[in-house]
Amino acid sequence: MNYLLKEVSKELNQKSHKINQNFGDRHYKTLVASSHYALNVYKYVYQNPLRSELAQYCEEWPWSTLHGILGFKKLIIPIEPDQILFNPHFDDTALRWLNQKAKSDHIDEMKRYLKKGIMRPTTNRKTTRISELEHQRI
Repeated sequence: MNYLLKEVSKELNQKSHKINQNFGDRHYKTLVASSHYALNVYKYVYQNPLRSELAQYCEEWPWSTLHGILGFKKLIIPIEPDQILFNPHFDDTALRWLNQKAKSDHIDEMKRYLKKGIMRPTTNRKTTRISELEHQRI
């Protein structure tokens, strides 16, 4: 990943005649140990362009796999059919859920979890409750 980002960054800087940093913090790998968390990761990732105000809806972002999954463009890289969010009987329910704004405390919680090596149900030490993310989609 480091090599890919370095090479892409060099190319971008060369073409744009800039010397700025192109990518933010380093990437993290996380094992997602719960189906509830997996759905929240979907939403968190697909909503990145919305949080950055680059698109109004998740499916509008042209560099997202979602844009290709929905048939707005041909995907350059083949991907496995999405059986989690878009089962064979696709309806607008999943898309409406993806575009529903996430709570800011849930976003912060997702950021913390994604920096850990594993994302699994944990209890809050102060209240001994399971994280809200385990019980609902963000």
